[in-house]
Amino acid sequence: MKVLQLYLHDFSEVRELDVTPHGTFTFPYLDHYFTEEDREACFIAANGVLAGFGMTRRLKDDGSREMSEFFVLRRHRRRGVGRAAALQVLRRHPGQWRLSFNHANEAAAK
Repeated sequence: MKVLQLYLHDFSEVRELDVTPHGTFTFPYLDHYFTEEDREACFIAANGVLAGFGMTRRLKDDGSREMSEFFVLRRHRRRGVGRAAALQVLRRHPGQWRLSFNHANEAAAK
């Protein structure tokens, strides 16, 4: 999932991520979002092109869901693409959600 590399690059300032000797970022949980029942990854499209992704998981302690990762490509930001995608995910999984974000990520805090 190459778009994940773009996300990790953008987020490397906030999470202080470094690249491997091969010049790529690692994300150890990626496979889990495609193989585990309580996790889900979905792509975000805008005007028929890939615009980002979202990853959710069900929390074991209380059964609520969490948006673990959420990314919209810069070209599609501030155009309602992320908001529309987030609302679709919330509607697909009605119930309790736990929303959190990294406070160092100023864009997420807005």
